[in-house]
Amino acid sequence: MILSVKNYYFFFVHHRLFLCCVVYLNLCSGFLYIYIYLHSKLYSSTTFLSITINCNKILIFNQRQTFTTN
Repeated sequence: MILSVKNYYFFFVHHRLFLCCVVYLNLCSGFLYIYIYLHSKLYSSTTFLSITINCNKILIFNQRQTFTTN
């Protein structure tokens, strides 16, 4: 069995902002996973966003979590 899996990574680093985006594509199952991690030192908050897309059934699932520290 040949698996066709592709991963893409994106990083953005700033003195007040850190952004990480990971895209995971599985062509055999037709799933596309997108993970976004955002941390802001200015607002002391962290946001994690997860998106799952099933290309065969066109289903979209979003999950977002935001954490704020004092």
